[in-house]
Amino acid sequence: MEQKNNTAQRHTKQADNAREALCICYIAVQGDTLSTVASRFNVSEESLLRLNRIENALLEPGRRLLIPLG
Repeated sequence: MEQKNNTAQRHTKQADNAREALCICYIAVQGDTLSTVASRFNVSEESLLRLNRIENALLEPGRRLLIPLG
């Protein structure tokens, strides 16, 4: 059972690494909204929500966001 858990953790880590490999990191500043960040980088708000595993569009200054490339 422990081997299955280790394998699952390894696959999750690999997926996280792959997810981050095709992204840039953006640090939110005062006044940023999910909409303005999405517009700035020409991506959808939904993709930002999903990629960053966030549940609402409120952005705190200093929040690290992954921005998908391409």
